[in-house]
Amino acid sequence: FAEMTKSLLYINGSRKDLTLPTYVKNAIAETARKSASTSASATKREPLQRRKGASAKELAIKTLAPRMEDPSRYNMSKDKGKSELQAEHDRHRREYKREHKAAMRELRLDNAFIEQERRKAKTETDNKAKEKRHKNFAWLEQEQATMNQQVRMGGSLLGGGGIGA
Repeated sequence: FAEMTKSLLYINGSRKDLTLPTYVKNAIAETARKSASTSASATKREPLQRRKGASAKELAIKTLAPRMEDPSRYNMSKDKGKSELQAEHDRHRREYKREHKAAMRELRLDNAFIEQERRKAKTETDNKAKEKRHKNFAWLEQEQATMNQQVRMGGSLLGGGGIGA
C-alpha cells in the first residue's frame, strides 16, 4: 500500500515534465492526498496474529457413556395421554416382552452350542468305532492272505483253500 501511495505522490499534479492532461494529473493528486491522509492514522496498526489454539473443551474427547436417567420418570411417547396406572402397565408389558425376547435368544444360542457339542462327540465316537472296524478287517485280510500262502506252498496241514479251509 505504501508503494502505491509513493508512486501516486510522485506523479502528482505539480510536476511539469509529465505529458498527462491536467484533469488526469488533478485526479491523481487528489487520490494521492486522500490515500495519504487515510493511511496516516494516529494509532499504529497491530500486525496480524495467528489464531489461538483450540480450547480444552474443543480438544476433549466426546464421551460415549450413556446418560443415566431415572426409569420411573421416563415417559415414552406411546404413553402420552394415558393414565398413570395404564402407562405403568404398558411400560411393564413392554419390559416383559423385551426380557422374554432376550431369554428366547439366549436359549436359542445355548441350544445351538449344545447341538454343536453333541455332534462333535458323536462324530468322535463314530470315528473310533470306524477305526476299530477297519483294524478288524485288516486283521481278517491278513489271516486270509497267510492261509492262502500256505495252501499255495503245499502245506500238508492245509488242503484246498477257500472258505472252509
